Amino acid sequence: MNQYQAYGEESRYLLTAAEAAPSERATFLKNVYLHLFGAVLACVALTAIFMETPAIRNAIFQVLTIRFGGLIMMIGFMVVMWVASSWAHNAPSTGVQYAGLGLSVAAHAVLFTLLLTIAEARFPGISQTAALVTLAIFAGLTAIVWYTAINFNFLGPILWASGWAMLSLIVLSFFMPVTLGLWFSGAMILLACCYILYDTSRIMREYPTTAYVGASLELFTSVAMLFWYIVRLLMQLRDGD
Repeated sequence: MNQYQAYGEESRYLLTAAEAAPSERATFLKNVYLHLFGAVLACVALTAIFMETPAIRNAIFQVLTIRFGGLIMMIGFMVVMWVASSWAHNAPSTGVQYAGLGLSVAAHAVLFTLLLTIAEARFPGISQTAALVTLAIFAGLTAIVWYTAINFNFLGPILWASGWAMLSLIVLSFFMPVTLGLWFSGAMILLACCYILYDTSRIMREYPTTAYVGASLELFTSVAMLFWYIVRLLMQLRDGD
């Protein structure tokens, strides 16, 4: 996919962040990270509401009691994320773009309700620790892209192949006694870190300056994946104590 296809035919005539004037580029990047911050806050708030509302929390956990409920939830999440990404990147209406970002936030909140309800019951405060680690890693990776000017677009094919390999292992684990232990969590954290480098690099070089909603969705998804697997890794490490 070239740099304009994801944003519609009209984006062919828009400047990318790299081509724009410094002031316009700065405004674009400010909007991206403000929207990312807003999405993270909204996800935290929504997850807290879901966790503290027994009817919602129980309904979410009820899905796991169905045969292959975990697989069904994963497929549903992927479909929802495909729709959310399509809206955030392709919709001409800003309102629909925001709806895509909001849909992604809600979908992640559902998954985090599952994970954090279990994690906090076993290891109180683990989500705060994971959040601090996630923030530190994200800040460090962002600084690498911003201050080294390295183009990480070369990671695209590697991420595509690695992502499908990891997804295949997850699906396989529903049907075979495949243990996704410490090594898997570590590999997924590394994959999430590479996605952050790749996403940040593409946002700075390829995204039109009007595409800040779609750009923030990409970063939010990568940060959410990083947080998820840091929580898993911390749980696995503490289980081994």
